[in-house]
Amino acid sequence: MLSSITALVTLMAMAIVVTAQGSCGGIIGNGTFYTVKYYDTFTVVTSKDPYRPDINPEDYLLYCGLEDPNPPEFASIRSRFQIPLLRVAVGQNATGSFLELLGQREKIVRISKPDGLISPCLQALTKNQTIGVFDNADPNAYIGIDGAFVDRQHTSQDKDIWIPNAEVDPIERLAFIKPVSLFFGQGQRGEDVFSKIKTGYEDIRDTAKQIDQSHKKRIGWVQYDSGSGRWELVNTLFVRTIIRDAGGVSFPLSGGLDQETIHLQPQEMKDLVRNSHIIIDQSDINAFPSIPSRFQSWLRLAGFASNEDTLVLSDHQVYSLDSTRNFRGSTDYFYRPAVRPDLLLRDLIRAQYSNYNPKVNYTMTFLNRGFSYEAKAATVLTEADCDKPVYNDEPIVPFVDPIFTGDGRVTAPPTGSGPYGGGSPSNQGGSGSGGGSSKTGIIVAVVVVAVLVGAGFAFAFFKWSKRAKEDRFIELEEEMNNEIPLH
Repeated sequence: MLSSITALVTLMAMAIVVTAQGSCGGIIGNGTFYTVKYYDTFTVVTSKDPYRPDINPEDYLLYCGLEDPNPPEFASIRSRFQIPLLRVAVGQNATGSFLELLGQREKIVRISKPDGLISPCLQALTKNQTIGVFDNADPNAYIGIDGAFVDRQHTSQDKDIWIPNAEVDPIERLAFIKPVSLFFGQGQRGEDVFSKIKTGYEDIRDTAKQIDQSHKKRIGWVQYDSGSGRWELVNTLFVRTIIRDAGGVSFPLSGGLDQETIHLQPQEMKDLVRNSHIIIDQSDINAFPSIPSRFQSWLRLAGFASNEDTLVLSDHQVYSLDSTRNFRGSTDYFYRPAVRPDLLLRDLIRAQYSNYNPKVNYTMTFLNRGFSYEAKAATVLTEADCDKPVYNDEPIVPFVDPIFTGDGRVTAPPTGSGPYGGGSPSNQGGSGSGGGSSKTGIIVAVVVVAVLVGAGFAFAFFKWSKRAKEDRFIELEEEMNNEIPLH
């Protein structure tokens, strides 16, 4: 709440300053990976690389009049846009969902890979050819559009607007909706939408903070690389943060590994599965052979003969990320959480605790438990669903239980060794099955060794002390003999 008040005060102060100067596009606050500067007749937006924010930022000059003001101090800025933009293309990023939330869907005239669209209304617009295919490698794709939102820097094309598709903190990822809103003269709406979703996310996160540390569950987030035939731990900042905010514990349990993806050896994958309460698999499930079934293929590739081998498997707690698909089988996971991280956060808490009920008849938005039951996606959307409530506009502030504290079950320590088992010095108090007696035995052994070593040191010290006293006595006797003459 305090952060929301601070943000409001900051925006009010900005509004006073900007009103004096004039504003083009609206008023928004700066973010970690973008900045906005307002001038009398134009606005300069700077987009930064989330992984290297100080290297090669891109500047865009936005002007609202009929002519480019062409300020001499910004002569080096090549990408200039008269706003609001009226016809845009969208590449492989979350901008399509941003535009739906901003009420600017009708401005999209080209989109990359339309077969992968989940939004019913965007599906309908591509079916009737209102929206065409966008290929940013084709110069002709830029004819007749005002700008193109892309997820990679493409400095040779002045109409490109770079919106990085980075796996950063969920709130910082969502914040890109604000600079996008400026290009449509919707800065205030962008700020409002961001603030509402951020508040909803923080309310859910605060609910999960009430879960006792000893009750927290370990969540293994993995993917299968069909090219190398290896499993990988997904270790992005986005994944680590949203697991933590859901009251969970992420892998690796220790070791400080900071790569976004970590190759898992076969035994490491088995340790991770055995020590997880929840498994999230973000693989394309089509990577798993359908004979005898996709989940049976998943088990085999993970090194298990059946789903009875360990608790997370026998409880059917393996989730794919395709709970919402289109009729072609495409999932929206790879872009929609950037827009609605609050919905993914709810899913993660519900996966851990069946008594968490954010609303009546709760249906998960992203997580598909049916995968481990050989079932299909819970929700399949087509263009016929366009007349239903707006795809991305599900109520932003969900039900929050002010006294939710989890399930009250103390989780058992992990088993095995290394960063995916119980042999590491820090296991963050997650969940798992078994291993209590073995860990106790290790502790007892360590204590016994410590006692024996301590006793040895004590005995050695005693012998040294006694010898030192005897030596000192002899020295004193000799000194006395030297100082006092014998008669």
